[in-house]
Amino acid sequence: MEGSNSFIRIQPKVRIIPDKLKIRNGRIVLPLTQLEHFKEKYVELLFDPKNNLIGIKPSSNPLDFRLRPSGSGKRYCNIFYCSHFLKYYNIPPQDVDVKWDNERKMLIGKVKRCTKPF
Repeated sequence: MEGSNSFIRIQPKVRIIPDKLKIRNGRIVLPLTQLEHFKEKYVELLFDPKNNLIGIKPSSNPLDFRLRPSGSGKRYCNIFYCSHFLKYYNIPPQDVDVKWDNERKMLIGKVKRCTKPF
């Protein structure tokens, strides 16, 4: 053991987690990195069928979609169920890149749609 110069420093691989909205089994899962914007218990679901844009906005209205807990610890409320919406607009299961829009105060992403009902 001559000196500390003979050691090579090994660093862990840094994983960058993209902001992905997950659409699965009739539900939408919000990315955990965006939960800071969703302090309310409900979300308003918006859709632009011409541009295939989905918008999710925090809401305090109990008539909107309720955020449900996810995971085994149930610490985060980031899931809401919307199977009728997904079927109506022929939106299949997918991961969607999303970004927070400060001007409109909502999460926005572009979805892929099926040409035939699935």
